Amino acid sequence: MGQMRGISAALLGVLLCVGPARAAEGQWQVRQFPESGSVTLIYDTPGGGEELLGFYCNEHGKQFSIAYYVSAKRFRDKEKTKMTLSSEAGTLSWPMTAGSSQTGNDLGLSAETTLTPALISLLSAGSQLTIAAKGRKQQIPLAGIESGLADLKSVCKS
Repeated sequence: MGQMRGISAALLGVLLCVGPARAAEGQWQVRQFPESGSVTLIYDTPGGGEELLGFYCNEHGKQFSIAYYVSAKRFRDKEKTKMTLSSEAGTLSWPMTAGSSQTGNDLGLSAETTLTPALISLLSAGSQLTIAAKGRKQQIPLAGIESGLADLKSVCKS
């Protein structure tokens, strides 16, 4: 379990270092980390913006995490909340925990879970992904996720 918390912390670090993303201008990107056998699939906006979503998988430990960047004004460090992802394929939810960045200005919600066929279907179906957390909803396009999702599935071996 401690190793899983480390994975979530590592994903939050990657997401928070990349910076927040504005959904309307973003794109899906894959980052491979051969030394750790891991891959990160993130929705990112070059130049920064408002929010960011990421999926992290470590081949060696078969660990999978989801993280969602949010404004520090919306959550407290270590606060627990539910995040829901929805697309034309359905809806999935996870209990998330907020974690602060080193500067304390940004937070990321994270959860350890598994890359399931239901999540793959959710990310593969339709044109929009709706993210809901603590009364706030945001839509991001699914266009361009295909190759990154294939890389994620390959590493996670789901």
